[in-house]
Order: sequence, then C-alpha cells, then structure tokens
Amino acid sequence: MIAQFRRHPLTISNRNFGIEIEAHGISMSRVNEFINNTGVVCHTESYSHHTPTSWKIVTDCSVPHGFEVVSPILLGEEGIETVRKVCDALTDAGRDLFANYQH
Repeated sequence: MIAQFRRHPLTISNRNFGIEIEAHGISMSRVNEFINNTGVVCHTESYSHHTPTSWKIVTDCSVPHGFEVVSPILLGEEGIETVRKVCDALTDAGRDLFANYQH
C-alpha cells in the first residue's frame, strides 16, 4: 500500500473530497436558488446519509434552525472552483437578504 502511494502520490489534481457547509438565518429555497444561478446543480431534499451525485441542501439537527449544503464527491482544482462558486452564492444570498431588510 505505501509503495503504491510513492508511485502515485496524492496531489490536489487527483484528490477526491467532499464538504458540508452549515448555514442558518436564511431559507433553504433561497440558497438553492442562488447556487443554481451559478450553474452548479443543487436541490433540496430530506435528510439522508446517501452520497449525492449533485449538491444538496438538507435539514440537520446539529444546526439549530438551520441546514447543511452537502457536496457530491469532488475532484481536484475543478472541485475547489465549484466550492468557491457555492460559497460565493451563499455569501451573495445572505448579502442580498440583509440589503432587503434595510429598506
């Protein structure tokens, strides 16, 4: 096993990963809309332990009055770029919501 890693070292370009982003103070549907507007496929569903094939938004009891945005299995730089898009969408959704409350 160790010899295999020496021949094929893990780098960012060939590493699989996944993330969960905890959020609250905004609706799941609003976050879903903003993420989909970036071109990243995302949907809202009931809590489950299955590995998604696209981004999903699910309730989670560990986040009081909140939810999680869960990634599918991502790969390398392309996966990191997708995470950036999703994080930017969450930021934009929150910023837009805050701006609407100030009017």
